[in-house]
Amino acid sequence: MMNSHEDDLIEVTCGVDDLCKHCPNLGENRCISPSGDEEKVRRWDMKVMEGLHLKYGMRKTAGELRRIISQNTPLDFCRDRCPLKTVCTMFDHT
Repeated sequence: MMNSHEDDLIEVTCGVDDLCKHCPNLGENRCISPSGDEEKVRRWDMKVMEGLHLKYGMRKTAGELRRIISQNTPLDFCRDRCPLKTVCTMFDHT
């Protein structure tokens, strides 16, 4: 979705999303990582959303979301503490 046209509308959702679909720890529509769980994933999601000033249910165009991410990443806690930071290097603008 993030590579879609500038004006395509994207809704911020709770639960499995387009990024999760590629994670090797996705199983039965939830996180099955031996080092985490669904609750832990949701806490990380909330930290990311807070850092990007987003809320569930918000709708933004793909262009708006790309600008928000570009202007606000990498988030300090992601760079320093996230166990999945090597997976998300495509968003690292440093």
